[in-house]
Amino acid sequence: MKIIKLALALTIISPFALAQTNEIVFNLQQKDFSAAPRTTTSPMSIRLWDSYNSGGPTQYGTVFEIYGRSGHQTTQLNFGHNGKIQFREAFYGETEWSEWVTLLDSRSPISFPLAQMDFSSAPRTNIGPMSIRLWDSYNSGGPTTYGTVLEIYGRNNHQTTQLNFGHDGKLQFREAFYGDTEWSPWTKLLDSNSNVSSSGNLLIDGSGPHYVANGNVGIGTIDPGTHKLAVNGTVRAKEVIVETGWSDFVFEDSYRLRTLTEVESHIEEHGHLPDVPSAAVVESEGLSVGEAQKIMMQKIEELTLYMIDLKKENEELKTRVAELESN
Repeated sequence: MKIIKLALALTIISPFALAQTNEIVFNLQQKDFSAAPRTTTSPMSIRLWDSYNSGGPTQYGTVFEIYGRSGHQTTQLNFGHNGKIQFREAFYGETEWSEWVTLLDSRSPISFPLAQMDFSSAPRTNIGPMSIRLWDSYNSGGPTTYGTVLEIYGRNNHQTTQLNFGHDGKLQFREAFYGDTEWSPWTKLLDSNSNVSSSGNLLIDGSGPHYVANGNVGIGTIDPGTHKLAVNGTVRAKEVIVETGWSDFVFEDSYRLRTLTEVESHIEEHGHLPDVPSAAVVESEGLSVGEAQKIMMQKIEELTLYMIDLKKENEELKTRVAELESN
């Protein structure tokens, strides 16, 4: 009677003792990777298997198997000698294991099987939702003869994108959004070393010094200073519109028109017209197109006033000559 009570007591306390143990010891058994899911482990249990040279994802390793509710989810984790963790699983009603999947870690690359990209295939036909895939694009109709394509597919039937890393040193991409059944055209991304051209509307050539920053643009120079556009070279245009002041103040009554004698004296002393910058100033500081046009118009209007005064003087002289001739 005492022996029966002792056995019963051990049976009751054993789960609590297991919860407090330092380790769980399993028998050394070889894993049969060809066995169907749920055939070698009981429901609501865990099992440790040895996987040495038994057809698993690695030649050496250990498999940790987890089986939940009867007939439901079961999972195997393979800890291999290659420093990676792989897993496969089978859900309710599935009689075959899924493919082994390698978990992402911080030290190892993600490996993909070598597969050729079919650039003629429609979006979302070669990759599942919420996944990434790496394709080889050698001589298969892509934007470059040699290259690699990274494909990213998000939510089911939503955005999908392909990045082409080609031998031409440029990165190109195309995409298809929700409901799109065809890919967009390949687009080249801007980089700091290569020319980037659009469909005939934009060309940035890196053969010379150029500068675009802080709202200022330098063409042929990397130092536009405070100018919105600085060009070290010639500019050709069909029309330039300059918004600046004008010189109609010359015709106002308050404007003092210099006498020609004063103009002559200024020229003799300074070597240029009044209100006009000297050659030395223009050479060192440049010439504002708007200011130059305003000054030029000022001088034209002043010349017009001089001509009007000369005409009046000429008419007076004609009248005086006529009076003298009549007497």
